[in-house]
Amino acid sequence: MYESHGLLQPGTLLAHAIHLSDDEWRLAQLRDVVLVHCPTANTFLESGAFDWATARRHGIRVALGSDRAAGPDIAMPRVARAMIETCKWRNLMARQAGRDDSLSVPSAADAWRLITTGNADALGWSDAGRLEPGAAADILLLQPGRSFPFDPDDPHLISRLLYNWSDEIIDHVVLNGTLIHRAAMLRNA
Repeated sequence: MYESHGLLQPGTLLAHAIHLSDDEWRLAQLRDVVLVHCPTANTFLESGAFDWATARRHGIRVALGSDRAAGPDIAMPRVARAMIETCKWRNLMARQAGRDDSLSVPSAADAWRLITTGNADALGWSDAGRLEPGAAADILLLQPGRSFPFDPDDPHLISRLLYNWSDEIIDHVVLNGTLIHRAAMLRNA
C-alpha cells in the first residue's frame, strides 16, 4: 500500500517492521527506508520481535524508537535497555526451541550509540547525536547520586546508566546550545 501511494522514499520511517514478507524486506532496502525498532511497544503489545539479522543482511538503516502511543516508555535509555533484553529473550527462546538463529546481543555501549549517533545517522542528521565541533549541542547534564551513585571513571558507566536510568538524574537539558530546562529551578520553585 505505501509503495502504491509513493510513500516509500529514502528516509521514510516505518515503525515496528515485525511482520515483513521477503518482498517487503527487499522493497525496504530498494527504497532506502528507515525501520524503527520499538522494543517496549512490541513487548507491551505482544506483537512480535524485530528481525535484526534480516535488516542487517539487507543493509537497511535501523533506528530505535519508543512508539509512546503503543508502549509504556519514552525514555530512550530504558528503550535501549529493552532492546538488549528482547534480544536476550529471543535468543533464549530460540535455544529452547532447538533453533540456531540467535542474534548478537548489543552491548550497553552499542545501545547508547544507537540512541544517539545511530538514530541521528539513520535519520540523515549529520549534525546531531554527537559531541563534536559543528554539531548541534543537544546535551543532558546529569547529576550523579540522585537515584544511584556512579563514578565517571567506572568502566561500566554506560551499562549502569542504562540499567539504573531514572529521569530524576537529569539536571539540565540543552537543546541546540540553548538551556531549556534546569531541574534546580523547578525543585526550588
